[in-house]
Amino acid sequence: MNLLIDSELTISIIQKNFNEVYPFLKLEFLDTLHIRSKFSFKSIKLSPDNKLKILTGYDIKEQININYERTILEVERDFFEKLVIFVRIYRRTGKVWVETSLTDNWTLKQQNEEGKQLSML
Repeated sequence: MNLLIDSELTISIIQKNFNEVYPFLKLEFLDTLHIRSKFSFKSIKLSPDNKLKILTGYDIKEQININYERTILEVERDFFEKLVIFVRIYRRTGKVWVETSLTDNWTLKQQNEEGKQLSML
């Protein structure tokens, strides 16, 4: 399964398409990572109204593999390597979204299932 990335799409459309496959995961597009200290960083989320062409400055026609067996790290890395865009995937836990950085070696399926279970509590 591939996520179509086109420069004319807005971030919100890409997020919606991702969320249709993984309802307990959220894809956030980020500005470059801003270092706060040696051990932490602050990410600035980009507006979902932005078109990718405005963010990258060039036309994009790409596909990102979001099959169930892919890990969070692999998908996030693909966005950077193919598009030079920072993304982070969050998992729903109840009513809040948590970073998956400590479990980025889990598959998308594992993360989505964990989010489903934690949201039912």
